Amino acid sequence: MFATGNRAVLFLLLLASPTAAQEFADEDAPAIHQARPNFYNAVGGRNLKVTWSAEPTTLSVDSELTLTLTVSGAVNPQRVRRPDLAAMPAFKSRFQQITAGTDPPVEKTSPRVTFTYRLRPRDESVRDVPELQYDYYSTATGKPETRYLDAIPLQVTAAAVVLPSPLPLDGPPRLFRLPSEAALQSRTKHDPNWWHWRGLLVAMILAVAGGVAIWRLRNPNGRRFARVRRHRAVRNALDTMDRASESLEPLALVSSALRRYFWERHGLPTVASPGELETAFRAAAIPAERIAPAVELLRKIDAARFGGDSDNALSLIALARELVLTWEGVE
Repeated sequence: MFATGNRAVLFLLLLASPTAAQEFADEDAPAIHQARPNFYNAVGGRNLKVTWSAEPTTLSVDSELTLTLTVSGAVNPQRVRRPDLAAMPAFKSRFQQITAGTDPPVEKTSPRVTFTYRLRPRDESVRDVPELQYDYYSTATGKPETRYLDAIPLQVTAAAVVLPSPLPLDGPPRLFRLPSEAALQSRTKHDPNWWHWRGLLVAMILAVAGGVAIWRLRNPNGRRFARVRRHRAVRNALDTMDRASESLEPLALVSSALRRYFWERHGLPTVASPGELETAFRAAAIPAERIAPAVELLRKIDAARFGGDSDNALSLIALARELVLTWEGVE
C-alpha cells in the first residue's frame, strides 16, 4: 500500500516537471486529439511543414504514378503515422489501386518523414490527386492545427493500343494494277481548280468573320471574358469550378481553386484560414469591397464542407466563379 502511494506521488512529480512534459510532447500528442480523422500523431512547432508531389502527372490509365508525402520539422518523427489514403472516399473514387511504397527507416533525430504511395487511375476522367487535410499538434499553441495540401492536377490518357503487324500483300495481280495515264487525265478534267479553292477559302473567311461579329453583338462582355481567360491562373480556376459539380467533393475542389487563384494572382498563402487570408488581403492592399465577399464565401464553403451540408454546393460553386470574374473586372 505504501509502495503504491509512493509510485503515485513520483508519477505526479514527473508530470509537474517541465522536462518530463517536454519528453511526453516529443513522443505523442495528447490522447484527446488522437481520435481526429485527419490526425496522424505529428507534433511540432511553427516550422513543421507538410508537402507532397506526384510523378508523373501525365500518364495512361494502365500505368501508375508515385505520390510522395513529406513531413518535416516534427519533434517526434519516429511516431508520425502514414495517412491511409486507400480508406478515403476521394482517393478510392479516383484510383483503382493505392499501395504503400517502401520508405526508409525513421530515427528520432530524422529531420523529415517520407511516405510514398503507388496510385493507378480508374479511367480517363481522373483530373487530379484530391486535396488532403493534415492535422497536427502544435507545441506553439498547445492545440491541433491544420495544413491543407492542394490538389495536384493530372492528365490521364487512354491506354496505348498495340496494332497487329500488317499482313503481307497476297492476291490476284488485278488488285494491284495501277490506273493508266488516260484514266487519270479523265478524272482530273472535273477536279476543282485553283479558282474554286480560292472562292471556297474566301467564303470560309467571310463565314467566320460574320459568326464572330454576331457573337460579339449578342455577348458584349465576351471579349473581356476571353481576355481574362488568357491568364493561366484565372483559366485554371474557372476550369476547375466548371468540373467541380462532377466531383465527389465539389466544395473541397472549389476551396482549393480559390486559394490557388489568390496565390497565383496576388501572392497570398494557399494554406491559411479565412481569417488569416483576410489579414493577408489587407496587407496586400486589396480594396476592402473585395475582401469582405471573398472571406465570407470562404467561410461559407468551409462551413458546408465540414458541416456536411452539400445541398448548397452548386450555389457556392456559382458564387466562387462570380467572385473570380468580379475580381478580374468582368461583371
